[in-house]
Amino acid sequence: MNNINTFSKSCLNFKANDFMSPSSSYADKIYPANGEKSKTIIYKPKAPEAQHKPFISWPDGTGVVHALTLFKNKSGEIMTRLVVQERPAMGGVKTIEAPAGKYGEHGSNETALEGAGREVEEETGLSPIEVVPLSPAPYSTSPGITNELKDFALVIAKDEGNERELTESEKAQKAECVDVPLSTITDTNKFLKWQTNMKDKGMVCNIDIPVLKGLINGNPVAEKHIDAMA
Repeated sequence: MNNINTFSKSCLNFKANDFMSPSSSYADKIYPANGEKSKTIIYKPKAPEAQHKPFISWPDGTGVVHALTLFKNKSGEIMTRLVVQERPAMGGVKTIEAPAGKYGEHGSNETALEGAGREVEEETGLSPIEVVPLSPAPYSTSPGITNELKDFALVIAKDEGNERELTESEKAQKAECVDVPLSTITDTNKFLKWQTNMKDKGMVCNIDIPVLKGLINGNPVAEKHIDAMA
């Protein structure tokens, strides 16, 4: 991953502890079976007007990065590799998502793009060649309930037949990969038909896929890298 670019970390401008008090562990509720722990905490706001709404707070410097991962199959077609897994918070419903995960955990200096490359290696088995930022700054997800920030990246990768390195939670969620032609994601009509097909199979399409679709369509930087693959 020598070609991975540097990119500024998602740094929060406030500390949740300044105005919230911890109540319980979020991860214990999601993964009670395998005992996986997390630094993510549910906070109960001190402000009276917000007592009805718990906050999920992440440590400063921790973010999530989602990666649109492209590679050529044996026929030379540009494909994107997605991850299908059973999400406990969704009642075990299968979701289809771009490779994603936390970066900068436990005080590490890992950047969003470094995290994107690592997650692609771990979740898909593909070897990242280049990682490109798709947004100038991170996005908030649900600011009414969490301080979570998301970054988005384009990962150009190569299929060298490597084994995936799944975490215990990913194994418990029966994570598997599916390859989809890039044109299915970029063409709106094809994308909507594909999403309908996934729905008919009982799967839920994660919001990161249409967001990534929107960030590469008409993006000259992304298009330059995709054109170079052809």
